[in-house]
Amino acid sequence: VSHYDPGLLTPRFVHLDEGTLVDVRGYDVRYRAPKWEIVESNAADQVYVVNKEGATDDSEEMAVDFKSVRQRPRFFPDNPEYYGRSKQPTKEHPDYVFSWVFRKMMFSKRNREAGIASGSLAPRKRDDEQGYLHHPTTMYNQQYQKDHAEQIKEQKAKYEPYCCFC
Repeated sequence: VSHYDPGLLTPRFVHLDEGTLVDVRGYDVRYRAPKWEIVESNAADQVYVVNKEGATDDSEEMAVDFKSVRQRPRFFPDNPEYYGRSKQPTKEHPDYVFSWVFRKMMFSKRNREAGIASGSLAPRKRDDEQGYLHHPTTMYNQQYQKDHAEQIKEQKAKYEPYCCFC
């Protein structure tokens, strides 16, 4: 079992241009939530001065530690090759490493281990002695597959593989 040790990662200050959209820890990051943008990057103090996007005054301006700021992926509507079938950024997207898709895939093993450790996810099938078959998630999934067997068959019959060249 591998463990995620945040002490091994060394965060560093990166200069962000004025107007760059960012997420600030402790504030809502949902689609309709007000977004934050960089007003100033201060490398000496390792802080960013941020303000609400499109603000005309500095009433909500604040200095935030660089560890509490994360760059948002930019939107390129005129470049459809940057987005996959599910409208999420693909690896060709210039800001792919800042997207939630990348972070979710990057830490999938750690997230799975944390779920098993907390009890919210069932252990792997090969670890049956640890209770895979009797875990509530496993029993729910098995019951769902029994109850929706016809619907699952129809979906599999309708499935057409996606071809990016067609």
